[in-house]
Amino acid sequence: MSDAGASVAAMHIILIPGLWLDASSWDDVIPALREAGHEPHSVTLPGVGEPADRSGEIGITEWVGAVVDLIDRLDGDVVLVGHSGGGNVAWGAADRRVDRVGRVILVDTLPPTPGGMIWEFPIVDGVAPFPGWDTFEEREIRDLSEAVRVAVAQRALVDRRDRLGSLAAVLGAR
Repeated sequence: MSDAGASVAAMHIILIPGLWLDASSWDDVIPALREAGHEPHSVTLPGVGEPADRSGEIGITEWVGAVVDLIDRLDGDVVLVGHSGGGNVAWGAADRRVDRVGRVILVDTLPPTPGGMIWEFPIVDGVAPFPGWDTFEEREIRDLSEAVRVAVAQRALVDRRDRLGSLAAVLGAR
């Protein structure tokens, strides 16, 4: 019989951001996880925010490998949380460490289909730049306030603004 008042055991929770985002995209979540007694580990995937000459050959294999390396450095079971494209990375890492991953939580994503791709965005100068919010269907982003959309776009574009033009152009005229 379980004790309803018992606390949940502390867990290592690996937070994997979506495409174009870095570890800071989880900053608002981390305090609550720590307060609950967990050990959050937010990651920036290899090559994110880097120009094509440093990131053009980096893809999901390297991203999954980076998460697997982190799992291997931690003691005990882990929980993987993957947002959007990061969900595909979480799924791949869980597949490589089935004995270590206790849970996979997918946020705004689905497991990839066999042979499916993590994205279908155009490649520009060797990278898939953030395409702007107009690329997404309104139903996909309707719960994102304008402030959140601006913040996400700014984080996604920090190192690529010179190639993409102004932030306003990428966000689309509003």
